[in-house]
Amino acid sequence: MEREEIFEIDNIAYGGDGAGRMEDGRVCFVPFSVPGEKVKVKILKDNKNFCRGEIVEIVEASEKRAEAPCQYYGECGGCSYQHMTYDEQVTVKEAQFRQVLKRLGGLDIDNDDIEIVPSVNQWNYRNRISLNARRTENDEVIYGFIGRDNRSLVRVKECLLAQAPVNEQVPGLSKTKWGHRNSKRDRPLRATIRHASSNKETVAFYGKAPVGLPWRREIYNDKEYVMPSGSFSQVNREVAEALQSMCAEIISSLKECTFVIDAFCGSGFLSMELKGVRVVGLEIDDKGVEAANFNAQEHGLTTHKYIAGDVNKLLRQRLGKLIGETTLILDPPRAGVGPGTIKAISKRSPRWILYVSCDPGTLARDLKEILPLGYKHKKLAMLDMFPQTAHFESLILLELDNA
Repeated sequence: MEREEIFEIDNIAYGGDGAGRMEDGRVCFVPFSVPGEKVKVKILKDNKNFCRGEIVEIVEASEKRAEAPCQYYGECGGCSYQHMTYDEQVTVKEAQFRQVLKRLGGLDIDNDDIEIVPSVNQWNYRNRISLNARRTENDEVIYGFIGRDNRSLVRVKECLLAQAPVNEQVPGLSKTKWGHRNSKRDRPLRATIRHASSNKETVAFYGKAPVGLPWRREIYNDKEYVMPSGSFSQVNREVAEALQSMCAEIISSLKECTFVIDAFCGSGFLSMELKGVRVVGLEIDDKGVEAANFNAQEHGLTTHKYIAGDVNKLLRQRLGKLIGETTLILDPPRAGVGPGTIKAISKRSPRWILYVSCDPGTLARDLKEILPLGYKHKKLAMLDMFPQTAHFESLILLELDNA
């Protein structure tokens, strides 16, 4: 028998669902709710320690509630926060960052300042989207985003988070020469659309980027960089510029730092603004490393060198010199760093670690391993790289306590 309860939403849990306490004291997670609202909720999943429900009625709405402009919102699994004002989204993400680092990472940061960088653009900021492909009962291949149920595919004509040149490519994905080839596959590949800010080029490819696809030319902080079309790069240019500048400012403030290892460096984006220090970048993507060395040469960075290979193995080799003068930049994929990286840090102990993360959960997990090695945190930042979604970028500077 379905039951309903009325309660207040206390906060938004990491992942996007509101959380409030029911009469029996258990927490109930409720999508599309806003902190401070009183809601009537239908209980959908009733577990021993918590419940999940959906809003039946907003009894008392929050002044932070907004009208979601996207026609796919609520069905598409990409966005979680369109129903909140942007200021509230940023407030929620800062609170989540604190909560995750404290609960999972064991950091006492209640009284610490966190530098907050909101996004200049709350809409149409993404220079890249990837759309999943699925064959319909009529043998038509359609493209869209995975639904909130993690099973269905929501066919879309546009994404309000994507830049206009990206959206212009969406309707024709099945009509291109490569799109026709993709439609003949037993399992059609996902389509990626990327727009480059410098050469104004927009390309679409299916599956992995084809060999020979021209490098993108992107402008960050008034400098042009080349990047392979199939390699990782940040999707929000303005926030990416702020992140690049922040890393340079932090490292320049470390007066005794003479050597920087940029681990998981991609095309060298984070270390390209560094001056007055020697830089070695490590990255498994050889195309990214090729681009990084090209960028360094183009900008006259003779002290920068980028190496392709297994980052964990290379770290053990490269962390052996100038430990007291070394800053290790970590910018791993969403899964975080591997045990090999933690082991390398434990053996060699660089004086500073600047960890950039797109997932506070894996960041907190890794910090739980790194902090007991003798480190203390010196700076925290949250950068909203992904407005309207539950995701954000974060940064933490660690220093060896006995340095």
